[in-house]
Amino acid sequence: MKNKISLLISASALAFMACSSLEVSNPEVENFPANWSVAAYLNANPDLRALQIMDQVTILNTKSGFASDAADDAAFEAIMGDVAVNYAGFTAATWDAADAAKTKYVKSFNVYGVTNELELFATMTLDSAAVEEQYVSYGRREGRPYRMCADGEGTIVKGDCQSTDMEGSLFPSNFENHLYCSRAGVTYCIDCVASDECPVIAAPVTTPAEGEE
Repeated sequence: MKNKISLLISASALAFMACSSLEVSNPEVENFPANWSVAAYLNANPDLRALQIMDQVTILNTKSGFASDAADDAAFEAIMGDVAVNYAGFTAATWDAADAAKTKYVKSFNVYGVTNELELFATMTLDSAAVEEQYVSYGRREGRPYRMCADGEGTIVKGDCQSTDMEGSLFPSNFENHLYCSRAGVTYCIDCVASDECPVIAAPVTTPAEGEE
């Protein structure tokens, strides 16, 4: 394959494009839960990490000026399933290589001229400030989980009963009065009390070990 980019060069370039920390830098700590971290938020919301990675892929492909060829496409297709599950926001349950729309999306993570995208993506440092801003401006109102559920958490599933009706607002459903966690792709309310409107959905279960979800 022509015009190969070395992993070392790509990783060095990315260092100038992103922040170096995954910890909270926003001094307005009241905007975040007490045990907030960017890393935990991204772990619970892999689609946000996928968007940042895809943006950096676009930058790399634009700056390099390289184009994909048959060998490049074949190399990426060989690892496409791993990219889908580890970096493109899919899980083993939601990824389907036979789904044309999903494969088209994952192929947008192909860095032209590179045969080691998995190693490259592992070196990428994401923009923690942008992630924090997303949570403060949108994520909390959307009721996004801010971390994975701990053992014993996760009985009341997120539902409309927890939202504040904001008719005519940019956010007609506002979930910012509650905190949420995620388990196996399902969002649960952490601080909700069971009621007729918000029933207990399931008994608490042990959180799967990392990598089992």
